[in-house]
Amino acid sequence: MNAREEKKKRKYPIIAVLFGVVGAAGFLLWFMNDSDRRLAVGASPSQQVEPIKNDRSKGLAVSFSSQKTQQPENTGVTGKSEHLGFGLAEKQEKATRLRDALLKKQEEIQALKLYYRNRIQEVRDEILNEKRETGITTFQRALKNKRIELGLRTIRRRHAYINKLNGPLEKLHGGSEKLRYIKRLAGIQIEMARVVNGIDIGELGKRMDIVIEKESHDADSLSFDMRGSSAPVLEEIWKEIIQEKNVKKISKTDTSNEEKPKKKKAYSERQDKINMEIWREICAGNPSRKCDLTKLSIKAAKCLARWEGKDLFLTGITELPAPIAEQLSQWEGEWLCLNHLTELSPEAAEGLSRWRGIRLSLNGLTELTPQAAKHLSRWRGKQMEVVGLAKISPEANKYLATWQKAGGEIIFR
Repeated sequence: MNAREEKKKRKYPIIAVLFGVVGAAGFLLWFMNDSDRRLAVGASPSQQVEPIKNDRSKGLAVSFSSQKTQQPENTGVTGKSEHLGFGLAEKQEKATRLRDALLKKQEEIQALKLYYRNRIQEVRDEILNEKRETGITTFQRALKNKRIELGLRTIRRRHAYINKLNGPLEKLHGGSEKLRYIKRLAGIQIEMARVVNGIDIGELGKRMDIVIEKESHDADSLSFDMRGSSAPVLEEIWKEIIQEKNVKKISKTDTSNEEKPKKKKAYSERQDKINMEIWREICAGNPSRKCDLTKLSIKAAKCLARWEGKDLFLTGITELPAPIAEQLSQWEGEWLCLNHLTELSPEAAEGLSRWRGIRLSLNGLTELTPQAAKHLSRWRGKQMEVVGLAKISPEANKYLATWQKAGGEIIFR
């Protein structure tokens, strides 16, 4: 082997080694790059997404932190209040439906009372005709006449029916007033819950449930027990019929009365008699017909002032002279209702201001003078209702506002 071939043989191993080194280096570089790439790919979900998560968490934390400092619990409480408010609204609607039912029953009873009164008047006219035809002038002779005796007993029985209707009527009226108050209070609470956070209206909801259940039960259990019902004796009925005849004679000769509508006059005369009957009953210890009064006498007002009841509903009274208001101020009950008064004189308001009760209802008033408001602002009660008040001067309103600031509650609607 010559030197050239030997040199050539030595070159091949060196080239092979170099290729091996280069190949090994290349493989090593590829392996390292691949490892890095796999590590990067495997780590990206945790190493790349996690920082984003952390950043978002921090961002959300900051956001919630900011909300907590501004309205943390308020948001939750508002939602709760609104939820309870919706429940209260349902109870309010239920109270409204029940009150409408009670008012309808009141109308039915009033219509029944009017029916009995009209039938009484018819029988009175029949008795007067019989009296005129037979010439009877004394009660003893009247009792011997079968038609007159039957008529007198019929009138007495119908008076007893009317008297017995007064109890349920008063109960229905009291229930409707309580329902009106509670649903009005619910309306105020619902409005407040929308703008003021943290109002506890759950207690009011429970109270509404109790009132609704009680008034519903009382309305369903109304009864008309005719036993022991009071009614005028036959002789009193006879005297009233005779007196009615004399009044009619006088009215025929009175030319000034011809200017008045006949129906209005007849109603007024009839109502005056009813008032006098009820005054006598009240002073005899039976105030069951007080709702039928349209006016009071001084004596009847004094008798009512001694009544031991808690609620005095005089919802038919259309006028209140100062002396009558003064007498009523002596009554020691809690709730005085005069919802049929359309006006109140300063003198009458002064009398009422001395009443020591809690709740005064004057929902029939359409106007209140500054002088009357000034006197009412001195009343020491807790709640005054003037729902029907349509006109009030700034000066009168100032007096009522002063009374409110002193702790009183005025209900305008």
